[in-house]
Amino acid sequence: MRNSFVAVVLVLAAAGSALATPHGLSGLSVGIGAGGLTDGFVQGEYDFFLSRYVCLGPELMLGFGGAGAIYAGAAGRFYVIPDTHPVFQPHMAFGLGPAHRFDKEDSPGDESKTGAYINLAFGCDFDIPKSPVSPYLDLGGLFFAGDDSDADFKVEVGARFAF
Repeated sequence: MRNSFVAVVLVLAAAGSALATPHGLSGLSVGIGAGGLTDGFVQGEYDFFLSRYVCLGPELMLGFGGAGAIYAGAAGRFYVIPDTHPVFQPHMAFGLGPAHRFDKEDSPGDESKTGAYINLAFGCDFDIPKSPVSPYLDLGGLFFAGDDSDADFKVEVGARFAF
C-alpha cells in the first residue's frame, strides 16, 4: 500500500513537471542534520515553474555520516511572495519519494533499509539583483518511513541557478 502511494505521487509529480514551462531553477546545496538519519547531505534539484508561487521537479539527496543514505523523488517550493520583493523570497519546500539507508557495519544486527522519505522545510531565497544565482537557507525536518522509521532536524545552505 505504501509503495503504491509513493509510486502514484512520483508519477503525478513527473507529469506536472512535464507540463511545466521548459525553464527552471536548479539548486545545489549542502546541509547538516542532527539526529539518526544523517550527519550531513549533498542535495541537487531541478525545479520547473508551474506558477509564480509553485515550482516542482526532481531531487536527489545523498546522506553521509554513519553508513549513509540516498533519497530520490519529487521536490517543490511554495513561495509566499515571489517576485514582489527584489531580494527576500520566503518559501516552504518539500520533497518525497523512495529512500534507502545503508547498513552500518559497526552496529550488530543493523541492516540496510528501504522505505520512503518526506523532506519538509521553511526558508528563504536571497536573490542577487541581475544575477542568475540565488543563495538560500532552509530549516526543516527529514523523515524516513520504513521498517526502522526515523526523523532528523536539518539545516540546508545552498544556491539556486536560474536558466
